[in-house]
Amino acid sequence: MKQRIFGWISVLFGIVLSLAALEVTAIVWLYLEDGRYTSAEELFERTQNTYVRDATKGTSCRYVDTLFPHPYVAFVHHANPPCGIPWVNNVGLFGPDYPVLKPTDRYVVMLTGGSVA
Repeated sequence: MKQRIFGWISVLFGIVLSLAALEVTAIVWLYLEDGRYTSAEELFERTQNTYVRDATKGTSCRYVDTLFPHPYVAFVHHANPPCGIPWVNNVGLFGPDYPVLKPTDRYVVMLTGGSVA
């Protein structure tokens, strides 16, 4: 029994030591790349995609502040001050308003879902 417990402790210690070595390697890599220590907050802000960055440009709001929970599509945007996006349509998406009544001159399709859609 003592050998089994010692084996488990050894495996756990090896995993923790490997993760610590990986973390130190990443820090050294970033230090060499940037010439200084770079915090995780700065890395996340620097690597935002243009869509997220442009949605909150010129405001003190974060991207998550522009979102509102939705029962079917998880989250949609809102136009409520102070962090709302003014060009959001009536269903919380970008583009023209989604019609309440079926138009006779065109089809309107709303495709919702994740990466499968």
